[in-house]
Amino acid sequence: MPACSFLVKTGKPCPSCGLTTSMAAMAHGKLALAFRAQPFGMVLFVAAVAMAGVGLAEMICGRDVVGALRPSLWWPAVALAGMLAGWGIKILSG
Repeated sequence: MPACSFLVKTGKPCPSCGLTTSMAAMAHGKLALAFRAQPFGMVLFVAAVAMAGVGLAEMICGRDVVGALRPSLWWPAVALAGMLAGWGIKILSG
């Protein structure tokens, strides 16, 4: 993939820098690399795997397994806070 244009222009990573690398590293079990690339990517990977399991359970059972987790207004706020926290960790760790 090409380098992040924000990183190239400013010398600082953007909030989503490293998410793809982090998710791929998690898929390969490389936790340290995943954390260095973007800590929030680890959270997203675990959430994606969990939601895949939930979807499978709903498909098998034919009923709503976790209705309380359906998208609502708090999801974007949590995602944004997580991404900004991961960005802050990434910047502070160098």
